[in-house]
Amino acid sequence: MQEEELAEWAIMGGLYLFLHFARALVILLFWRFLSTWGYGLNWKEAVVLWWGGLRGAVGLSLALEMEHNPLLSNGLRDPSTSPVWCC
Repeated sequence: MQEEELAEWAIMGGLYLFLHFARALVILLFWRFLSTWGYGLNWKEAVVLWWGGLRGAVGLSLALEMEHNPLLSNGLRDPSTSPVWCC
């Protein structure tokens, strides 16, 4: 690899880490409000919020909705058997 490519990879890695840190900081700053308003937010949901923010919030929320929706059949909710989870 050339020096320029290595520098670009280093910048991307640093940016990735910075985005994780910034998202965690915002969640921590607003923790009091997030945990008391609405349905409340526990630490497990905060971890999903933090990690899912860089993975595609819409896809993550739809996956969680499918898993917890009682109106869907068990076969559709099971990630090991449903073709929807493979996409």
